[in-house]
Amino acid sequence: MSAATGAGKVILEWPRVRRDLPVLAVLLLVIGLLGWLSFFIRDEAAGQLTVPPAGSALVLNEISPSANGAVVGPSGTPTEYVELFNGTTEPVDLYNYGLSDRDDEVRWVFPRVTIEPGAYLVLYLTGVRAEGLNVDFRLTSGGGETVSLTAPNGRVIDAVKTVPVASNQVLARDAAGAWVVSELITPGHPNTPEGFQAYLASLLITDTDTSPLLINEILPRNAANWVFQDRLPEYIELLNTGAEPLELANCYLSDTTSRPFRWQLPEITLRPGELFTAYTHDSPDIALATGFRLSSETGVAVLSCGGMVLDMVEYDGLMNGLALLRGAAGSYQSRLISPGYPNDEAGVAKFMAEAQPNRAGLMISEVANQNNSVLAQNGGQFYDWVELRNNGTNPVNLADYALSTNGNRSYQLPDVTLEPGH
Repeated sequence: MSAATGAGKVILEWPRVRRDLPVLAVLLLVIGLLGWLSFFIRDEAAGQLTVPPAGSALVLNEISPSANGAVVGPSGTPTEYVELFNGTTEPVDLYNYGLSDRDDEVRWVFPRVTIEPGAYLVLYLTGVRAEGLNVDFRLTSGGGETVSLTAPNGRVIDAVKTVPVASNQVLARDAAGAWVVSELITPGHPNTPEGFQAYLASLLITDTDTSPLLINEILPRNAANWVFQDRLPEYIELLNTGAEPLELANCYLSDTTSRPFRWQLPEITLRPGELFTAYTHDSPDIALATGFRLSSETGVAVLSCGGMVLDMVEYDGLMNGLALLRGAAGSYQSRLISPGYPNDEAGVAKFMAEAQPNRAGLMISEVANQNNSVLAQNGGQFYDWVELRNNGTNPVNLADYALSTNGNRSYQLPDVTLEPGH
C-alpha cells in the first residue's frame, strides 16, 4: 500500500495482496493508524487542522478563549466555553469522550451526556473540577492552544489551534465550516446574526417574571453634576422594589447587551426599598467602580442576576449632565440627581445636604453657560457667568483666587473683599 497526498487529504492506493489472515490483520492495523493520523494532516493554505465538514459530523463549533462577560457558568461566574454541534442524523452519547487544550493528552473526560441531532452543547471552561459540564482547564485569549475533541478510544474527532482574539470576540465556524474570528457570541445557537439575536433573547426574563430588583437611576456622563472621592464619576443606581431582602452576589452590571455579565456586584443584601449605587468609572481608586463607563448620549445599562437579564435601560440623545430616573409615571430626564436617595424632591434635597454639602469658605454658587436671557450687560448683551459665595465666617479677598475651565488658562479675580454670607 502507498499513500499519495493532495490538498490537505490522504489518498490510499491499494496493492494486490494474498488473502491470508496475518496480512489482512496488518493491513487493518495500518488502515486504522492512517485514519487516526489523517485528523492531524495540516491544510497549509488554511493554516488550521483539517476537520470533517461541520454539517455532517460531530464538531467543535464555537470557542470563547476569554471570560468576556458574555456567558456565565453553572456557578454564576463569567467563564470561557467550548460549544459542540452534532451535524449527524443520530444522537451521540458523549460518555468517556475527551476534551483538551493540548495535542498530547486528554485533559477532561465527558460525563454521561447525549447530544441530539442538530443540537448544540456548551461546555464551561471553569478550571474547577466539579460535576456536570464544568471543564477543569481554561484557555487564554493569546491563542496558540490546540483544542481537541477525542473519542473514547483516543481517536481525534475534531481539533483546532486557537488564535488571538479580543475580549468581545470568539472563534466560530462560518456557514462553510471554516473557522473565523467573530463578534457574534452565540453559545447554544447558530453562528449567524439571527443566532446572536436568539441568544440575547434567551437571556431575557419573560414578561410574567417581574423582577423586584430594578435600575432606578443612571448618569451616563457627569458634567460636573457632583464630585465623589475627588472624581467626577457616573453611576448606575439599583432599587429593591420587593417586600423581601435580595442577595446581590450573583448579579452583574454592564454597558452592552452582548456582554451582560461584565461587573459582578458585591456580596451584600439589599433590604426592601433600599438603594445601591455602583460607579461606572475605570479608576481603581474609586470604591465600587465597575471598570467600564456608560456610553455618552446613546447607550444601554444592563442588570443581570442568576445568568438572566432582569432589567435594561436604553437611552438615546441623552445630553451630557442629564440623569435618567425611574418615576411613578415612567422614566424622565433631570439635572437634579440623587444617587443613593429617592427620586423625588425630598430625595434630591437630602442628597445635596448630606452627600454634597456646601463647603466652608469661598465656593462656586451658580454657573450659567449659553446665557441669552438673564442679566443683560453693556447695552443689552448677554454673557455666561459664574457666581461666587463666601460660605465661611470671615471676609475673603478674591485677589488670592483665580477661575479656570481647564486647569491651564485662568482668570485672576479682582481685588474685592467678599463678606461672609455674600
